Amino acid sequence: MSTKQWWKRAEKTFEKYEDKALILSISLPGLRLAVPFLAGVKGISVKTFYLYSTLPVTLWACGYFLLGFWYFPIASEQPWLFIPVFLVYVAALALRSILLTKKSPSKSHLS
Repeated sequence: MSTKQWWKRAEKTFEKYEDKALILSISLPGLRLAVPFLAGVKGISVKTFYLYSTLPVTLWACGYFLLGFWYFPIASEQPWLFIPVFLVYVAALALRSILLTKKSPSKSHLS
């Protein structure tokens, strides 16, 4: 696939999944480079891009900070406690993404 074809395909996919792409782009290495460029080309406002970019980063960082802060002292004495904590954290992230998918904002505010 040529670069031109790749960009056309990326633009079509971005148009279809704009809000989800902005949210997930921070977490996925390949999208981290392409999505900000596509957002600029599509004319998404800086405020919208900033909101969709900082929200997942903040939640991810706070989740890891709190996980370490609350459970490291306990888990250092009982290491098996990391497994259920990890599963609950992953389930919470999955539930959050499902709820965001169902309540995704209309695309009219992005233009």
